[in-house]
Amino acid sequence: LSSGKLDFKEAATALSLRRGIIEAQELASLKSDRQRYWCAVEISSMLQDEQSQRGSINPEDRRLLQELGRLRKKFPLTKIASVPPLKNSGDNLDLQVDVPFYTWQNRRGSSTRKLMQSSRFQTKKEPQLHYMVSEITRITRSHPDYLKRPLQILDIGGGKGHLANALASYLNSDEVFVSVVDIDENTIENGRRRSIASGLEVSYWIGDASTLNDLRNVDDVEDLSFKNADIVVALHACGVLTDVALGHATC
Repeated sequence: LSSGKLDFKEAATALSLRRGIIEAQELASLKSDRQRYWCAVEISSMLQDEQSQRGSINPEDRRLLQELGRLRKKFPLTKIASVPPLKNSGDNLDLQVDVPFYTWQNRRGSSTRKLMQSSRFQTKKEPQLHYMVSEITRITRSHPDYLKRPLQILDIGGGKGHLANALASYLNSDEVFVSVVDIDENTIENGRRRSIASGLEVSYWIGDASTLNDLRNVDDVEDLSFKNADIVVALHACGVLTDVALGHATC
C-alpha cells in the first residue's frame, strides 16, 4: 500500500477493512515501520475468525479436501525420522536430531555447556536447531557461489541468536556470513551477547524486517550487503513474519 503497488479499494476488500478505502489510505500514509508492523499484526488477527482459531473447517472446505484426496494419494508425504549427521573439520557438532546433549563447540575451541536431557532447550529447541543447521548447510554447499565468496545468510526475526549462532559456529567464515534482523532491541542485545561470549562473528540489526529500511546495527557496522541475501532463514516464524521471510527469499 505505502509503495502504491496495491489499489486502495482492492486492499480494503481483501483485508476486510471496516472503514474501507479510507482505512486503506490511512494505512498507506503510515511513516513508521514499527506502526506498519503492528497494524499488520492487528489486521492478521482480525482476519482469523472464531472457526480458524479453533482449527476446524467448514463443510465447503471439507468437500474440497475430499475432492482433492486423489492428489494426496498420488503425492504422499514422506516422514523423515532423523537427519543424517554432517561432518565438518574442526567442529564437535554431530548434527543428528536425537542427540543426547547439546555439545557443539565454536571455532575458537571454547568449552560449551552441556545441558541435561530434561531441560526445555534439550527436548525442544536443540532438535529444531540441529535439523535447521543440517538443512541450511546442504543448501549452502549446493549454492553455485559456494566457497567462491562467503554467502550471505539473513535470519529474519532471530534476535535471540539461537539459529544464527549455531550456523556461525558450524559453518566457517569463508563459507557464510550471518546477519540477523529483529524489531526488538532487547532481544537483539541478548543474541549479540551470546555471539560475543562464543567468539562468533554475527551481525545484529535492529529494525523492521519487512522493509529492511532504517536499520541500526548495534556495533555501528555499515555493511548492508546482507540485503541481497543468498539464503533467507527464519526459526519459529509465524503470522506476518512468515510472509516477510518468504518475500525476501523470493525477491
